[in-house]
Amino acid sequence: MRDRPDLGRALILGALVGLVVALAAALLRSILDLTAGLLALAVVGGWAVGAAVRRGAWAGLPHRASASPEVLGLLLGAATWI
Repeated sequence: MRDRPDLGRALILGALVGLVVALAAALLRSILDLTAGLLALAVVGGWAVGAAVRRGAWAGLPHRASASPEVLGLLLGAATWI
């Protein structure tokens, strides 16, 4: 059982997914001038960032409860949206 999350790996994975989501949103809005899919992209992108942070933090292993991956996911999700 893991006592502490691997926040470095969680940050890298979450940031990479966030970058892909941000680039997809920029492509939809700026280049293709489509706004209808942005809400769906935001929902799926937020889920994907959270899943990447969770996977990076715990690597699928049993773990003790910790709020730090959730806070990291929240911050990365907000940064992706901005």
